[in-house]
Amino acid sequence: MIKANLTINTSKTQNEQPDVVGRTIIDGKKYSIALWAQVTKAGDNDYFSGSFADESVKNGERHKIKLYSFAKNQDSDPDYHAMNFSIDSVQYYVYLWVGNQQNNFDMMMELCDEPRKQKTSEKATYFMEFLGTRPSLSRRPAPAKVAGEPDNLPF
Repeated sequence: MIKANLTINTSKTQNEQPDVVGRTIIDGKKYSIALWAQVTKAGDNDYFSGSFADESVKNGERHKIKLYSFAKNQDSDPDYHAMNFSIDSVQYYVYLWVGNQQNNFDMMMELCDEPRKQKTSEKATYFMEFLGTRPSLSRRPAPAKVAGEPDNLPF
């Protein structure tokens, strides 16, 4: 597991500058992290977009990331997550916690190789129940007979 501490970019003066900055070390390489707070086109949800950049390579590849709201099961769960993020062909699940106390905007990011379980939404629960009651699922073939088993069992 890789951790990174992030903070508000207090020297931001232009929209092109990130809202959140931080650093981490991945496989011995130092990476700078830059994130911008975004709002969906519909205006009903927020997320972060940004990148990781290898500090040893000037104008090098930027590993883009988008972090969306995480459906929490408990208060200690992350606030945001990214499921499809990779650096040097290594896939990571990325989680972001935002400070939740008044005037505490410090953030913590975690990169790991195992996903965290999110709370199942009401619509997803309904769909899972629907799948369990589909008539086509009740028409599955009977299990294969065991050799020597009689054909006329009443059950």
